[in-house]
Amino acid sequence: MSLRVAIIGAGRIGTSLSALIKERGHIVELYDSNPSLGKKLTSNDRFVGGAQFILLCIPSWATRAVLKNLGELSEGAVVASFAKGIEHVTLKSIDEVLEEIIPTASWAVIGGPLMAEELQEGAGGVAIIASTSKRATQNLTALFEGTGILVKTTSNVRGITLAGVLKNVYGILLGMTDGFGWGLNRKSWLATLALEEMIVVVEKLGGGRHTTLVSGGLADFIVTIMSPHSRHRAVGERLAKTGEVDHNNEGTASIGSLITLLKNRHFTVPSLLVLLSKIVVKPSKRQAYFEDFSRTL
Repeated sequence: MSLRVAIIGAGRIGTSLSALIKERGHIVELYDSNPSLGKKLTSNDRFVGGAQFILLCIPSWATRAVLKNLGELSEGAVVASFAKGIEHVTLKSIDEVLEEIIPTASWAVIGGPLMAEELQEGAGGVAIIASTSKRATQNLTALFEGTGILVKTTSNVRGITLAGVLKNVYGILLGMTDGFGWGLNRKSWLATLALEEMIVVVEKLGGGRHTTLVSGGLADFIVTIMSPHSRHRAVGERLAKTGEVDHNNEGTASIGSLITLLKNRHFTVPSLLVLLSKIVVKPSKRQAYFEDFSRTL
């Protein structure tokens, strides 16, 4: 039976998922704010209203507005977000935004190593479907069947959400080692220190210590810091080489919000996260901070 799937966001992951799902014979409509990439989303769009799945392949800063513009969803529809960021004003992560805007709907957060370029090459990936809705986990598992995406499920929505945010943030930090020309000996040790901080932050913010050490955390972290396709690794590499900061990514956008969130809850901000924040937000002192970074090992 063909399923109706609306994909919001025609970027790398959105177009990759669209192709894989279409190959399974399902009906897919791709939406994007850029009309050359997909249809423009409106609240009275009949396809979205009748879709059985709505996949949000958009950054965290766009998710709230899109959710409010979805209109009335069909009965039993499942909404899934691939976003991995924290809102700047509200300091809410994507699970909290979904719960606020569509509390009665079946929704999920999807994490795990899903590098779009590898999906396009037929190399597969792993989707960690995090949801407290049995309908969401079962239906999304069925949707991805036969696509080459291995599916794992968990009810630890908070943990998977936070692990996704942190792997992007620390992915920038580890990308800087490539820009500085560090070898894998030093990079791997810094990755260990970063992972230790990630575990602490996830636990303090209610995600559970174990989450960071499973595929939704560690596996996604590894591919983010090592893959030549990784956007956040590339952001860090370019930052180290040129001193230029790309603010149009979820990792950079979430650094300040993450630190504010920790401080508001009276938690000590981990040292590597503090250093990364200084490098990103204080360009006049960036060279000095680069030297501090090089002395971390």
